[in-house]
Amino acid sequence: MSTYQQSEAFRVCQHCRRARSYHKWNGSALACPKPKPLTGYRFYAELPDGRTSKAASKKHAAFTVATLREVAARGLHNNCVAVVLDNFNNPMWQGATLNADAVVSVRGTSNSPVCGGSTSRDYLRARCVRVPQALARQLHPALFAYLEA
Repeated sequence: MSTYQQSEAFRVCQHCRRARSYHKWNGSALACPKPKPLTGYRFYAELPDGRTSKAASKKHAAFTVATLREVAARGLHNNCVAVVLDNFNNPMWQGATLNADAVVSVRGTSNSPVCGGSTSRDYLRARCVRVPQALARQLHPALFAYLEA
């Protein structure tokens, strides 16, 4: 094996940091099982329609990332908001009401279709919980189908 072939076999994949020889060749490119992370967005899970606050009650558990992980593990969905970030990874708040550009759900049903819009900082604080991208991908697949299209 030449030196060039050896160096190509041990190059690192940009997505998962594994050796490229780990991936299978599908004819035109290496098939990496790990999706490429999206940059430029911050993800929030929205409170379901039947709830009025994030606090625990007799009917509902507290609305936290831990309970959302349990929901995703059961295969259930929830709506998420993707807030657009600036070059310094901060939301671009605009106006006196502090609205930010976002990709939001159209309806109140879980895994709803999405469109571009805006959301206020007060809404994010009162009715949303910040979640990691991997969890948002499990909770709202329609959002990522829109963002990756």
